[in-house]
Amino acid sequence: MAQLGVIELVVKDEARLEKAKHLYQEVELAFLTAEARRLEASHVALALSGEGEPTDEEIRQAFQLMEAASRHAFERYIALQLELRQVLTKSEFDQLSKVR
Repeated sequence: MAQLGVIELVVKDEARLEKAKHLYQEVELAFLTAEARRLEASHVALALSGEGEPTDEEIRQAFQLMEAASRHAFERYIALQLELRQVLTKSEFDQLSKVR
């Protein structure tokens, strides 16, 4: 996350800085975890897992897992963003939101 590279330039209060860093790391972890689950499920759905041809039910379950992983990551992202808004000032949050 680009925000982790500049957060120390924006947030001067050490306690809030550490909390915000942790939250941004959690955002990154949520998306990395979701991507790993989606990749694993896509391998099952596309018969790339080496376990043979998947059944229709296995394919359906794999797509449901991909959707659930994405949904969970998005829900976690929203929760973390709300928490960041409580930890950071509006100015700090706005500055860090501009970093891509």
